[in-house]
Amino acid sequence: MMMQRSAMRASTSTVATHSRGSTVVVRADNALIVNTKGGGHAFVGYHLAKALKAKGHSVTIMNDGDKEKVSKKAPYSQYDALAKEGVTIAWGNPADPSTYPAGQFDIVYDNNGKDMASCKPVIDTFKGKCKHFVFVASAGAYKADPIEPMHMEGDARKASAGHVEVEAYLKSEGLPATVFQPLC
Repeated sequence: MMMQRSAMRASTSTVATHSRGSTVVVRADNALIVNTKGGGHAFVGYHLAKALKAKGHSVTIMNDGDKEKVSKKAPYSQYDALAKEGVTIAWGNPADPSTYPAGQFDIVYDNNGKDMASCKPVIDTFKGKCKHFVFVASAGAYKADPIEPMHMEGDARKASAGHVEVEAYLKSEGLPATVFQPLC
């Protein structure tokens, strides 16, 4: 099984090793972004959709939340422009696979889940069906350090953080996966 912690350049299957670490080579594939209904992760999903589309991917972004409630605020208010660029916009509940957009996806980005309750349905649905799974975690998984508030890969992590449990589940399921862990 391939479990990588990498920059947002993660994609399907080819891993290249460089002096600064491993990166996953991006190919034009069919991508699904499971996006959150608010906070900084919403912007991560929006910009990820734009970047993937610009690189030639087919992109579907599925958003959690009430479309009428959140579509008036950024970045959701800019989704019409995404749609004009060819990104498919869908609304659903990440905890309910019956609401997922139809189609085959080569790569799935979970930019919504923070714990097993929200991530397990997405992981289980796409296990064995996608080439690669990317879990976008957060710096909240790291133990607080009042002296060095910025985190670096390898810093101590909270065992109680839902992100840690999700990462362990991904590893135990043998799903080719990358964990993107923002460090600041």
